[in-house]
Formats: sequence, C-alpha cells, structure tokens
Amino acid sequence: MEKKIFFLLLMILFSVLRLVAQQQEPIELVHSNYLYATKKLGKNIQILKGQVIVSHKMSTIYCDSAYIDRDSNLMKGYGDVRVIKADQKDTVLLYCDSLIYNANARLATFRGNVRLIKDTIRLFTNELLYNFDQDKAYYLHKGKIITKTDTLISIRGYYNTKEKNLAFSKNVVLLSQKYDIYTDSLFHDLNTEVSYFFGKTHIVGDSMNLYCTRGSFDHRHQKASIVSGAQLFLKTQIVSADAINYDRASGNGTARGNVVIIDTVEKYRVTGELGKFNDKTKEFFITRQAVLTQFRDQDTLWLHSDTIYSFMDTLYEATDTFVYRKALAYHHVKGFQRSLQVKTDSLVYSMLDSTLFLYGSPVLWSDSVQISGNFMELLSLAGEPYKLVVDGNAFIIEHTREDNFNQIKGDKIEAFFRKRAIYRVDVDQNASAIYFLTQDSVTVGINKIQCDTIRIFIKNKRVHSILAIGKPKGKVYPPSQLSEDERKLEGFQWLWYFRPLKPEEIMIWSKKN
Repeated sequence: MEKKIFFLLLMILFSVLRLVAQQQEPIELVHSNYLYATKKLGKNIQILKGQVIVSHKMSTIYCDSAYIDRDSNLMKGYGDVRVIKADQKDTVLLYCDSLIYNANARLATFRGNVRLIKDTIRLFTNELLYNFDQDKAYYLHKGKIITKTDTLISIRGYYNTKEKNLAFSKNVVLLSQKYDIYTDSLFHDLNTEVSYFFGKTHIVGDSMNLYCTRGSFDHRHQKASIVSGAQLFLKTQIVSADAINYDRASGNGTARGNVVIIDTVEKYRVTGELGKFNDKTKEFFITRQAVLTQFRDQDTLWLHSDTIYSFMDTLYEATDTFVYRKALAYHHVKGFQRSLQVKTDSLVYSMLDSTLFLYGSPVLWSDSVQISGNFMELLSLAGEPYKLVVDGNAFIIEHTREDNFNQIKGDKIEAFFRKRAIYRVDVDQNASAIYFLTQDSVTVGINKIQCDTIRIFIKNKRVHSILAIGKPKGKVYPPSQLSEDERKLEGFQWLWYFRPLKPEEIMIWSKKN
C-alpha cells in the first residue's frame, strides 16, 4: 500500500515539474523597433511596436504591435498578424488582424480575416481557436475550408492539421465540381477523401439526388454508402431502402431492407428486401419478397416471386429499332390483374407488348375459368390480351353457377380474348370435354365429347355453344347416371386455393391450409 502511494506521489511530482518547466519557457522576443515597459502598465508588461517578431517553441509570430505579460506568459498581437508553426513534418501558416496567445496553455485565439494554410488546405473565418500542442483548429461562427477539389462551408468547424481530418456542424455545405452535399454534420478524412455525414443530408449531382440521415461518400472513387433514410433519385428511377451503396462511376447500386425501385418513365415499381441495380444499363435484380407492379390505365399488374431480374432488350426490324424492358420472375410466381390472375414456377414478361411466357405447371384464371398446362404464352396488343396459347396437358375448367365444372382437355389450347374476356377457345389434338346442360338453372344432362378438335364459344362469360370437329364421339348422359368421378376428366384439378383474388394475395402461395 505504501509503495502504491509512493508511486502515485512520484507521478504527481513529475506532472508538476513538467507543468513548471512548461510555464518557465517564456515567449522570446526576436525583433521589435520599439519596446515600452513602465510601472503604470505593470511590473512585467511589455509593449512592442514596429516589425514585431516573437517566437515560442516551434512557432514564430509576426505583427505590427504586441502586448506581452511576462507573469502570465500571455501575448496579444495586432495588425497584419502572421504565425508560422513549423516542425520537421509540416508547416502551418496562420493570418489574422489580432491574436491572443497563451504560451503556457499553447492556445491562441485569432480574430478578423483569419486564414489558416496547411499544404493545399485553406481555412477562412473571422474567429479561430488553435491548439498548438494538438494541432487542432476550431471555429464557432461560420467558416470556409477549401481543399484541392472541394469547398466546405459551415457554422461550426474543426480541423486537425496533423491527423488531416475535418469536422463540421450546422448548415454544412460541401461544393464540388461534380456534386454538392448539404447536411447537418459532416466528418471528412483528407487522407482517404471520404466524408461521413450525420443528420438530414442531401447530395446533388448532375444525374442524381441522394437523401439520407446517415452515411458516407468516397470522393476519390465516387461511391456513396447510406444506411438510414436512404433515397436515391436518378434520371428515370427512384430507389429507397434502409441502406444503399451506389457507385456513381459505374452506375451499380445495392439496396438492402424495404427496397423500393420506381421507374417514372416506364411506370413500374419493384419492391423487396435485397436489390441490385444499374443506373446506366437500367438493369435490376431483386429478391426476398420481390413484387413488380406495372401501372396501366386499363389494368395494373402485380407480380410476386422469389426473385425478379429485369433488363433492357432490343428488337431490330427492317425499318425500326425498339428498346424495351424484359422481366424474369422465377420460383413461386403469382400475378394479379382485375381480369387475369396467374400462378406458375417462372415467367418472362415483355413490356414491349405485355406478352407473358409461363413455365412450370402454370395456371391462369379469368372470371369463372381456370386454364392450366405445361407452358403458356399470353399475347397482348397495346396492353390488352388477345390470345392465350397452352401447350402440353392443356386443361380448361369453368365453374358454373350451378356449382358444376365444364371441362375441356387437349394437347394444345388457344383461347381468344375480347375486351379482356375469353370469347372463344380452340382445343387441338386429342380433344375431350365434359359439358353440363342446364335449363332454368337446373342440370338436365351431361355431354361427354371426344374428337380431334373442339371449338367453344363463350357469351356473357358462360359457354354458349360447342363445336366438335374430326371424328367426334359423344353422348349426353342423365345426371343421375354419372358418379362424381365420372363427371370429371382425367387430371382434373380445381386449384382455387392458389388463385389470388386481390393484389395482397399474391404474397400467399396457397390458401388450402
């Protein structure tokens, strides 16, 4: 215990000795045209005039006149004040109208037209506090710093000349040739040329506007990393997310958490939890609860899948070239429009003509009709569907008002639309059908047909007539003669639990359970 107290007292003693030694290092007078010292001013007060030069440690001060208090080791300088702080590593130059220098504390206050110069850095303000030991400069009443590439303006500022970093707060503005930054607080590392901002921030460039509340910008590599309240406005796109990384040079970006990408020209919106995009190529990739919304005057499309990838494609014709967007959605795809709904494993969507290619046991619903098969192609013109082609295990089921199921089956089916409603269906190759005959909403017979081709005509959203072509075989049965199984074609599946009845239900894969 006594040893600990001894060492503690020894450390205190050394600290006191260092402080005394520091206090005993007086300000040294190098040159002055006139020196005044009278008892009226004080025992150890000196007034210096004309080409005053003083030095202290590694700093030299030049001014027109000065006041030195030898007891407190304090100096006041006036008129064309210049300070040179030089050591083996670097040199700092300071200019002002007046100066107060506390030599013991190694602190100086510069007032009036203050300039600080360090390498290629210039600082301008009207009042500056400088710590000579720590090489730190502070201003509290507006200042400006000019670097080789940028101009920084703020109400409060800090500059560490040794560590080469800057900090600013309150009404901070960073002006550059390629972009401007407006923020509440900013820390800038001159070594890495990276700015870190805190509070409401707006970055303005020739082709982008970026908003956030926290993030960083790499000036050397033109890269932004924003992690709070991120919004990026590009030429035709708006990207928002919890966090965004954006490479301004390449146009590549990554967005994480609550991702929303909006295209103001092509009128689509895509959302998810993880996204990648390129501002130059207009590509995007989004996954984890991915949803694409294509806005149309007639009927908006909502599309959900595990992953959505979209890119710009080009169609070359004899006289014209068309650049248009394609979207690829894969795994657990659900789509909703008021007139059509789909479920499939994957699809390709062309925004040139709103054509859909559906793969992996696709199912399509329109009004009371369900269509399924191995592959589907939905053709549209000016955003309006006009033809559906189903290849392989093609199956059409109509749920009637009498709670029966009209069924059509074949190797290939073509369905034709008019005003977004199916009005004709052609079934080719190995066609078969079950059709329920009704009278006054009562089932009076069940027609079972087999032939090469079946053509169905639909009126007022109900089967109006059926035409069998090519070696037809058929019979009408009384309802009582056919069991429940005999009223269904082989492979019958009424997949109501997959059908989305409103946009929100595209996120539900199955309602069966």
